[in-house]
Amino acid sequence: MDRSAWHGRYDSADSWMARRPRTVRQQIGRALDDAPAGPLKVIGLRAGDGRDLLHVPAGHPRRHDVRARLLELDPRNAGAASDPARRAHLEGVEAVKGDASLLVWTGTSAPPDRVPLICRWFERERSELRWLSEPDAGYGVGAHRYPAGPSPHPPRCRSVVIAPILRTLRTAR
Repeated sequence: MDRSAWHGRYDSADSWMARRPRTVRQQIGRALDDAPAGPLKVIGLRAGDGRDLLHVPAGHPRRHDVRARLLELDPRNAGAASDPARRAHLEGVEAVKGDASLLVWTGTSAPPDRVPLICRWFERERSELRWLSEPDAGYGVGAHRYPAGPSPHPPRCRSVVIAPILRTLRTAR
């Protein structure tokens, strides 16, 4: 599949592909508005051409607080993400060509313990649990790896933006 051409389908204004990044950008804007003062770190996995993230900090008062790394396997998309970041003077944003096959995450295991929920999320994405902290450790750390071969994500699941995980987990049910 030509991932670069696939992203061009976002330009059809009434499609689900155009609505999805608008929704993601709304949530990123809210996260920027609500975050405490200081640096804001964002990791975009399978970031495509960066359209989910880059439009928000470009026009946000906290643009210089954002430190983002966009990871994308397709070099054309990684390049396409670098250009708007540079034009918007987002010095803290970097687009990197690479494979997000291993993810190490952290969270709290304080009640309510969301570590099992996080593990189920990764299981649904067909990732393989490589390591998990002990339940009585007082924290949650996990390492998940996606198996070699074709991506487990269908085309509609092109990017994942990792927001502050504790805020996300407090609202998960």
